[in-house]
Amino acid sequence: MTMDRDARATAPARAAWTHAPSDDAEAPSSEPVSSTTATWFGAPAHIGLVAAALAGFDEESRTVSVQVGGEVVSAALDPAVEPAVVRTALRRHERVIAQREAAGWVVVGALRTTATPGVDEGDEFAIKARRIAMEAAHEISMVTGAASIVLRAYGQIETFAQDITTRASSLHKIIGRMLRLN
Repeated sequence: MTMDRDARATAPARAAWTHAPSDDAEAPSSEPVSSTTATWFGAPAHIGLVAAALAGFDEESRTVSVQVGGEVVSAALDPAVEPAVVRTALRRHERVIAQREAAGWVVVGALRTTATPGVDEGDEFAIKARRIAMEAAHEISMVTGAASIVLRAYGQIETFAQDITTRASSLHKIIGRMLRLN
């Protein structure tokens, strides 16, 4: 059997994944190994990242149950991943990205399947939070059609529209050193 130069260079590296290390280990097999799975210390090891279906999430212990292949396994949540991302993925039936490490499975992110506000353009976004903060160094503007609101850093707020209505169910205060009407 002949191998090209690239296959000879990668065969020992692939063969190292096929056997668990031991003192009386046989010579590494020269059979090719699947690019997605290999044997790692007697258990299947998925090389690279896998998209896994979520089966459950324990926020307190930061453990996630994921389905990899036909098996449900426990995975740790990477410290960089916020629990809210996993909660949303579980609620929306989105997959998560997981990888197998020496200590076991680790969830490293979520696979987004819909547009993300601020990143993608979408038909409609609903942002729900206890508190929303927007901060800009110079200006924040909201524009829709012919209406706009602009907040400027030097202390000016400008609203522009054909008609502007303000309502109050109680006292409606307008305070200013000078008021100019028309």
